[in-house]
Amino acid sequence: MSPDGLKVEHLNDTAKILARNAREVEALGAKAPHLPNAGPSSALIGDALIALAQAMSYVAQASANAADTVQVCDANYAATDQANDRQLSGVGEQIPEISVGGTR
Repeated sequence: MSPDGLKVEHLNDTAKILARNAREVEALGAKAPHLPNAGPSSALIGDALIALAQAMSYVAQASANAADTVQVCDANYAATDQANDRQLSGVGEQIPEISVGGTR
């Protein structure tokens, strides 16, 4: 377990949270305010709103990418765990018995 308490078995839940966050941030972009009539500063306010929308788009994309990466890591971990399980199954049966202690 990592110091922050994230466990491998929770990777899928983490990916779901990241994907949901990406959708929610993307949905916020649809609720962006219209450019107000601010007189001479309208262009500056418009530029600020465009920059904010672009930043939100980057956040949504980064969260979606992180969700994809976490899901890939989860699948890789599961595949490795299953492969190791297959390799280790029956190993104990292949180890010869060793008698402890001697006979007189």
